[in-house]
Amino acid sequence: MKGNNNNQKVEYSLIEVGEEIRGEEGTSQLPLVHTFQELQQQINENRTSALHQLASKGDCDNIASILENMKPLDKEQALLLADGNGFTPLHRLAQRAGDTQSLDEIRIVDKFFSDLSPKQVDDIISQTNTHNSNALHVGARNNNIILESLIERVSVERKADLIESRTTHGHTPLHLAGKSGSTGAADVLLANKADPTARRKGPGLYQLLKGKTAAGLAAQKGHRGLEGTLRVAKSSWVERTQVVEQDNSREIIRHSETSL
Repeated sequence: MKGNNNNQKVEYSLIEVGEEIRGEEGTSQLPLVHTFQELQQQINENRTSALHQLASKGDCDNIASILENMKPLDKEQALLLADGNGFTPLHRLAQRAGDTQSLDEIRIVDKFFSDLSPKQVDDIISQTNTHNSNALHVGARNNNIILESLIERVSVERKADLIESRTTHGHTPLHLAGKSGSTGAADVLLANKADPTARRKGPGLYQLLKGKTAAGLAAQKGHRGLEGTLRVAKSSWVERTQVVEQDNSREIIRHSETSL
């Protein structure tokens, strides 16, 4: 769909999907908007903006139409808008399920972050919903292509913390990849030094899962192939850690001896 006419009406079927919840389906008429102020005025009763719904649909052309005239600060505010479940447009884009390449989704990420500073990009990617899930958590469950694209854009200073960040239920992105059986997402995260030895922490009904690694969560859900991959990664991580610790110990001893 092309979005060159401000008066054009676009009909969408909106399905609200949270990390642990699924809402009801509804239909909304969305006028296209070109400024942050217009975007705010069009937020519906679920606090869902046109940008949220366009991101859910993967509608690159109309997203570009909304964002192209916005100043960087307005664009940042538009991309930080949270719906009723705390989801930003980037969360909604990351929810688009698939382990296959989607050029439209990559184009949308490019449209989201063009003209923004590294700090603005970091802030948008790290924004959390009501489950304390950022876009990496959502992408790890649903879309490894979006996940990889976002990790590439995170600053070096923030990357490690975001990759090991935890949801309210104690999941890291790698835990969620293991739990959902997303081999592509797990590969992306492991390639970016996600810790396969990290154990899940969490309250309430999730106590049964407490202490499980990503491999344990994959096993519990019956994702045997992914479980094997994660167990190999875990063993390699432990071996590397032991080598580093031994090297550090030798260096401490050597330094002590030369100081005498």
